Amino acid sequence: MNRILRGLTQSSVLALLAAVPMVQIWAVGTHTRWSPEELDHRYGPLADPVTSLMTSVFGEPGEVAGVVTGGIWSIGLGPVELADPVALGTLLTAGVVPPMALALGGLLVLALHVLLGRVFCGYLCPYGTISRLVSRLRPTFAVQGGLPRWLGYVVLAVALVAPMLGLSVVPWLPYAGVGAVLQGLVFGSWVPVAVVVGVLLASDVFLWEHGVCRSLCPSGALQTLVGRWRLLRLEPVRKVPCTGGCHLCAEVCWLGLDPRAGATGPDCDQCGRCIGVCPASRLVLRRPGKAS
Repeated sequence: MNRILRGLTQSSVLALLAAVPMVQIWAVGTHTRWSPEELDHRYGPLADPVTSLMTSVFGEPGEVAGVVTGGIWSIGLGPVELADPVALGTLLTAGVVPPMALALGGLLVLALHVLLGRVFCGYLCPYGTISRLVSRLRPTFAVQGGLPRWLGYVVLAVALVAPMLGLSVVPWLPYAGVGAVLQGLVFGSWVPVAVVVGVLLASDVFLWEHGVCRSLCPSGALQTLVGRWRLLRLEPVRKVPCTGGCHLCAEVCWLGLDPRAGATGPDCDQCGRCIGVCPASRLVLRRPGKAS
């Protein structure tokens, strides 16, 4: 069941990202209008790529036929605009106070990270989905080993400090890059970001397997950081013995964790792969501290 749910959510996200620009239902603005001034007010230093996208799709500022509101890192949902907390953090360090709808949406997403940990990585991130697919192409001569996990916190700190220097890395985040490529294929100007995404995927195949998701993505690092207190965790059922010599759970974990050891830590994205392959059915997702 978990595998089916994961597959449905991952394919739905990719389908949405591909379909939205094709049918031109993506808009950024109030109701059915867009203006560079409003984008500057809402997104500060993150407004430039969105302004370029809107110009390429709709031309001059004015009325649009859009029904979906948001940037590549956000999406409007009723009175709020769900947004990546990393993106909002860069706005704050740049001295930009986001509008209430955007700030509230960012806090809701942050609350999701606190409650469920890296669930975005496991079920919703388009880059993670593609990385899992291309990892099947990993050759036998690929570099073994990986990057240290603490590197993700360094990248997160750099992403938050960069706006103070007049720079922004948010449009180049892995998940945002995939969305930008799909939009760029329809509207043009896709080559630069496609090169970045291509290099990241190539590094996952030939260098460190899934190294971008494990150790380089600032969004994943933030989810790991605040997800230490999440409601559900992967734990072994102590009363059920582990099959001797079996390491299937560690082999299928795309984040390089060892569920067999019983201490996956906050890096686990609760994808459930290990649960499905465990011959003893000793791995479960449950509240921390619940009796075995």
